Amino acid sequence: MPDNIITSLEECVENLDMPLKNGATYADLKLYVEHGSQVALRATSSDAQVFERTVGVARVIYGKAWGIHVLENPTKTSLKDACSQALKLAKSADSTSILDKPITLAEVKQVRREVVCDCKVDPLTVEVEQKITFTKDIAKKAESTLKDSYGWCEVVYGDTRSNFSLINTEGTFIHEVTPTVDLLVFLVARSGEVVESAGRFLGFARGYEVIEEIESDRLIREIAERALKLARGRSLPPGLQGKKLAVVMDPECSGALIHETVGHPAEADFMLGAGSPFDNKLGEQVAVKELRVYDDATMPGQYGTYSFDDEAVESRKICLIDDGVLKSLLHTRETAAEMNTQPTGSAHGLAHVPRCLMSNIYAEPRDWKQEELIEETKNGIYMQGVIRAQSTPVEGLFVIQPESTTIILNGKLQETIRGARVTGKARDALKAIDGIGNRLIMRATVEKEFNISDGSPPIRLASLTVQ
Repeated sequence: MPDNIITSLEECVENLDMPLKNGATYADLKLYVEHGSQVALRATSSDAQVFERTVGVARVIYGKAWGIHVLENPTKTSLKDACSQALKLAKSADSTSILDKPITLAEVKQVRREVVCDCKVDPLTVEVEQKITFTKDIAKKAESTLKDSYGWCEVVYGDTRSNFSLINTEGTFIHEVTPTVDLLVFLVARSGEVVESAGRFLGFARGYEVIEEIESDRLIREIAERALKLARGRSLPPGLQGKKLAVVMDPECSGALIHETVGHPAEADFMLGAGSPFDNKLGEQVAVKELRVYDDATMPGQYGTYSFDDEAVESRKICLIDDGVLKSLLHTRETAAEMNTQPTGSAHGLAHVPRCLMSNIYAEPRDWKQEELIEETKNGIYMQGVIRAQSTPVEGLFVIQPESTTIILNGKLQETIRGARVTGKARDALKAIDGIGNRLIMRATVEKEFNISDGSPPIRLASLTVQ
């Protein structure tokens, strides 16, 4: 009888006995089965693809080290061998580990559950031809909207249905099925010899029905207007470089700010490693009193939503900052044990040691309207969209480069400029917030190859350095 690719980890439970009998303190097996499609329409090419992959992972803790073995298209026999290889790797790593004590994991309750994310229209049941037609319609709308100012566009539609299973030596078995749909629209506009671009990336843990809910005319119009405004704008005036100004950020920019200044510093493995701006700050004021930040993997339909993390810990809503006070960090089972607390369901790591990572992180809305934030700004800038956002959690430095920047003078929007970015320290920025809007918008993104989302209402900061 052939050794076929496995479809369920339950037939491999006995494979976990061997590591424990040979000195391991923990072992798990993971199975990730993904089916999906992608349609890409670009300036000089177009393609459509359907794909599927099956990945098996064995992870073992022995003494002070992890051992991990990853294989494609696993069979029952190859997964058994993967457990042996993971044990061997863990023993080798243990012999050279610089840790001063064995790895321990925080205790969690045993779970046996299957979760299937509800969707009205399974993306896999939709013909590829329909998805191709959708991308072509988006491209045609982009060209007709920009008319003579049209340069080119890129439209990429993608969907997946992922089946994630995990069993471990503690008796846990989970199986979760999640559909995702995403859409990238990128437009290039021309104004004379100047060429500029703008785009949006949308992502959801939902079915194909979300595509039918997208207001494509409005989406294209907003992207086109931003790209054209940039093309007609001017470069960053030298007089603004290095200057500290009040900054009003739209929800996309504000979400990126929360991502960089709260999300990454709150990842407990940073704190236990090289350090974080939140070192020894639990229970202390780290931001203005008006700021409240959550990480919530249970948000219905968001790109970073899941029921169980990569250690089979159930997800939940976590309050990271409450009235400016740091209340919690993002934990794996290992970091939670090290810091004598509970795991938060924040472990990500398909084929590596579990790492802390945000899921759907956002700032809670307050009272300001976006127009009021601008009207109350005498001298500053208004930032829209995000080209790049990054931070160095150890130093607490961040940089955010928006798609477009508009000068604010006496409460009114003036000219649009290109090439601006703002920088600062996380601890200073969180205490410089002096206005939080009343409308939350989430932004889908990908972090370390994992789907997440960040969000915020528009936010105003009293002072940031423009570069």
